[in-house]
Amino acid sequence: MKHTSSYLLALMLATIIGLAACDNDKPKMSKIAPPTGTAKTPQGLHALNVSAGPEPFSKADVTAYFQTHNLPRNLASNASIQVESVEFMSSSDVSSRLAGERTGLADSARLGFVTLTGEFLLTGPSGSHVARFTRAYAAFDASSGNLLMVGTLPEASDNNNANAGKKPRG
Repeated sequence: MKHTSSYLLALMLATIIGLAACDNDKPKMSKIAPPTGTAKTPQGLHALNVSAGPEPFSKADVTAYFQTHNLPRNLASNASIQVESVEFMSSSDVSSRLAGERTGLADSARLGFVTLTGEFLLTGPSGSHVARFTRAYAAFDASSGNLLMVGTLPEASDNNNANAGKKPRG
């Protein structure tokens, strides 16, 4: 009996010491300093070649791009994507079109705002429903041709851009 008690006591001490040691293995939390210096502007994804002049790329250039590239997270085929319009405007004008959504660029930066039509079946977080849209947009940096932003637009009959980029409830 004496050996059993000693054995149980030793086992309990070993367990307590082991648990205490495990607590010390946890990483210590430390504060992370925010970045310093000048903020970098978004670079985007290489998409279009640009040329000098008032229109650095054309509707035909954008159409050719979307014949071989789809919108991110779009389950529908890119074959249905049609380029409705290409407009060159300032970053602040793009933000106004998108109900205040910021581009990350200086307000005066020049962008190509592209309106797209077609079938857009966009996925969300795991377990969410697929959202169906018929209008979308893409914003390209006019100086580099890089694709900076994509999203959805309200239906053409809806003149209120307040819902631009918003997913329907349901």
